[in-house]
Amino acid sequence: RPHTHQRQTTLPCALMRAAMRGLSRWAFGSRRLVSSLGATEVAVKVRGAPISSRLDEGYGVVEGVGAKVSSLTVNDVVFVKGSGDFDEAVFAEEAAIVAESAALKLPPDVPPALAASLSSACAAYDLLRDVGAGDVVVHVGGETPIGQFAAQFAEARGAKLVSLVSPEVMDFDETVDLLKNLGALVAAPADYALWPGFRDILTDLGPPSVVIVDTTPIDTEKVNILLDAAKTGKTSSCRAAFRQVLGPFDDQKVDVRDAKVIHTILAMAKPGARLETYDLKPEATAPLGSNFSPYDVAKPVKDHALVKQVTAAANDLHVFAEAYDEGQFERAIIRRDGGVYAHPFRQQLFLRGFEEDIVG
Repeated sequence: RPHTHQRQTTLPCALMRAAMRGLSRWAFGSRRLVSSLGATEVAVKVRGAPISSRLDEGYGVVEGVGAKVSSLTVNDVVFVKGSGDFDEAVFAEEAAIVAESAALKLPPDVPPALAASLSSACAAYDLLRDVGAGDVVVHVGGETPIGQFAAQFAEARGAKLVSLVSPEVMDFDETVDLLKNLGALVAAPADYALWPGFRDILTDLGPPSVVIVDTTPIDTEKVNILLDAAKTGKTSSCRAAFRQVLGPFDDQKVDVRDAKVIHTILAMAKPGARLETYDLKPEATAPLGSNFSPYDVAKPVKDHALVKQVTAAANDLHVFAEAYDEGQFERAIIRRDGGVYAHPFRQQLFLRGFEEDIVG
């Protein structure tokens, strides 16, 4: 297993206080007693969840059911997505009270790390819904949990996945190797798309029939300005867009690079290719261009039939994560909110009762 690189630092007092306020809200939020359940409510003891900015999903065990609940019983393992006060109960000792319709029953032997990451797994599965053997897929954002699951599902279907990793990712060589091992036929930093060798690879593989872009790290408003200018084919329009996006003192040119990567991939895609974007930020962002369709990553996990297909493949799926139990949550939140530490591909998971570890 790869070694985990950790960085020690001192956080500003304001940041520490903010983290502790978040800890208090999650760990000590008020809970209703199981005995006060409504007729169609269930009480769920949270066992695991991704440590994300939303904290509105995860899995747990049913501790109580309302009088009219028919699909669930005590001790059932369930996944909950975006319901009621679930976010406050993620790290609390009391059970979360959610509607029966919000709790999806899982197989009792589903691995904890997969259960906590189920939303990402289902999104990856659905993003490849019409992909078959021999199809070429380009995924910009391969380092994400969705990207890691996509590599595994693509290999299982015999598809040719080209997984591109954000150049800002630390140790992207390690991430590239991981994606290749998981099933990506080609894995490389995203700016490799600007090299002639990338065109040669897509010429050999064939034009992509599906292009998926994680827009979480992308400034879509600025990239759209550049893409619109490129469509005109006029040098003057492109220069004006560069000045508008970069400004007189901006020398990073990150937005120009992102626009060039996307423009290059689109130019080589099959006519009529399916183009989709997803965004993991909690706030709304501008859609990427007029060619792409925004994809709701929260929707697939609510499809019971799709969840069954994903969990049926549980023994063949790998989840790379750092697991934190309730005693280590404070450190995880500080790392997440303070930018102190971010592994290139291991996602942070809360797993009740687990010690910090790498889950594979």
